[in-house]
Amino acid sequence: MRLQQASLATGAELPRPPGAIIQLAVTRDEGGIVSTGTEFAVTNLSQDEVSLYALILEPAPAESEAAAPATPVP
Repeated sequence: MRLQQASLATGAELPRPPGAIIQLAVTRDEGGIVSTGTEFAVTNLSQDEVSLYALILEPAPAESEAAAPATPVP
């Protein structure tokens, strides 16, 4: 799960990232209206630019892509 902060112009769309399963967004801007469509792309339906927070659910990275555990320093 990843939390992303973004600014979205009027009528602009924030596409679902490749490989993501779902993306949901909210804004706390007064008069801000964002909508999540069928492909989980987020669209700004407001008259002004909005700041939003998108919660994105993505599959866990493959074992080869995962960060190696830190080696303790003696």
